[in-house]
Amino acid sequence: DSLLQERNVFTWSKMSKEDAADDADRSDEETSVCSICSVSAVTRCQRCLSIVYCSKECQQRGWSGMNSHRKICAQIKKAKEKVEEEAKKLKAFKRLKGKKPKKPKDCDFEEKNLFETSVGRFWEIKEAHSYCESRLELALALRECGAQNKSLLAVELALEHLLALLKLTGGDQMKVISKTVPSLFLFLGKEKQAYNFIKWWVNFEDGSVKETDWNTIDFLELESEDITEVLNWRDFNTQQVIDIALAKIKAKVALEKEIGFGVTLKDMDQQLQELFSILKDLNEIVWKFICDPEGMESKLNQEMGDDPMVFIDPKGDMKEALDVKRNSSFVWKSDVNVQDFVSKFIGSKETLADASQNSEWAKHLGKKKYSWLVDCYRLRMDDDYAWGDCNLHGLYEDSSPLNIAEDFIVFCALAARNDVIPIIWDWNLFFEEASKKLSFAYEKSDAREDWGMLGPMILRTTADLVYGGGPDDADDTMCENIHDELDSASEEFFKDIGGVKNWVRLVNWLEEDDCKPNTNFVM
Repeated sequence: DSLLQERNVFTWSKMSKEDAADDADRSDEETSVCSICSVSAVTRCQRCLSIVYCSKECQQRGWSGMNSHRKICAQIKKAKEKVEEEAKKLKAFKRLKGKKPKKPKDCDFEEKNLFETSVGRFWEIKEAHSYCESRLELALALRECGAQNKSLLAVELALEHLLALLKLTGGDQMKVISKTVPSLFLFLGKEKQAYNFIKWWVNFEDGSVKETDWNTIDFLELESEDITEVLNWRDFNTQQVIDIALAKIKAKVALEKEIGFGVTLKDMDQQLQELFSILKDLNEIVWKFICDPEGMESKLNQEMGDDPMVFIDPKGDMKEALDVKRNSSFVWKSDVNVQDFVSKFIGSKETLADASQNSEWAKHLGKKKYSWLVDCYRLRMDDDYAWGDCNLHGLYEDSSPLNIAEDFIVFCALAARNDVIPIIWDWNLFFEEASKKLSFAYEKSDAREDWGMLGPMILRTTADLVYGGGPDDADDTMCENIHDELDSASEEFFKDIGGVKNWVRLVNWLEEDDCKPNTNFVM
């Protein structure tokens, strides 16, 4: 390989004494294994110093193929140089001693090393922002190297940078570190530290943590939490729920090896099933990513071809899902124990395929699929009035926001139970689109104007899939059962149709529109 022959491009050599000493200080010896064949190794790529190989042959393999180290290596090197450049400025930072004179002289300034004098306060100093952002960029590039090239060393370095940034800034002002750290701990097999960090961060955010000494805090030695404990998991956000679930799976496997299968571990199985149920309620797209990582990647690529902007500038649940995927997917993709648990208790490729077997209607619609399904419901409501023996429901029965939402809930529940919802489906975007349309009647002429001459016929075909028949021959049993369930609905009822939070948003949106003057409604 010509790359290996060009020593000026990248150098094959043993670690320097300083580098070797750094690794000797590391508690986790697994970082010194070859990223290609996983045997013990002490030779780093000398350009980025973030990946270890055992031989020239393995390095050659690492620099070829789809996940070549070449591109990310250059990114890391460039980011590292930027951090070093910014650090020099802060180590010799000049600040006025007192009030600013009209014409400041050199003697009016004092030189300080901010790394010694301002730990915990970097974000308060405008001149330090560039350093913090550069170091965050370096940490994320190292994480990407760890994920793409399976480099434990890169992940450990990324973790060190992020924890150092947390100390220097006195928190997570960049809104990235607290979401990223747990997954790095998990990838390194430190599930207890991941769980301890999540609990510490939640307490820190709500003010439960007493004043923190940023100079001395050791994030590897935080207060030890009981990873088998039961909490109100709904108090945690989507990123925290998935990280807690992954930590518990890893801890469960470790405990089973130590003490064998017992009551405690059965309790953990129940906890995990509850956590994944809550995850589905919070963000079903993330839940699907875990059930079928490869299949979802393929579906995303197809959707990107139909409507690239959905992923270039994502909104709603998809935005959050892509963020969580970026932070944590390399953990669940690389851990066989996670994959086994999920496929056994949570869901799989087959589960997702079965739940969307009647969703061909959405093919090639892209983002328009959300508008299509709302119009499908609206046209069916008009057809039920005209052809269904004056069956009045939704807007046609009572135009109050709550009644409209309740009838739409029934429609959505029917669509989910009759396997009409596509695999890639953002309930948040769907409800946002619905909120703009549900307060207005929709007839055949409207459908032709929006979707062409064949529009009404194809919309009705989709509606028949949802309701199990046409206006005059659909079996109303399932519909009636859903109405009964809705009367005493718990949060569990909503987990397959976007979760409670999205339905609350829909009702709020409808109520906001209801307060506005409505000059377009015709009945």
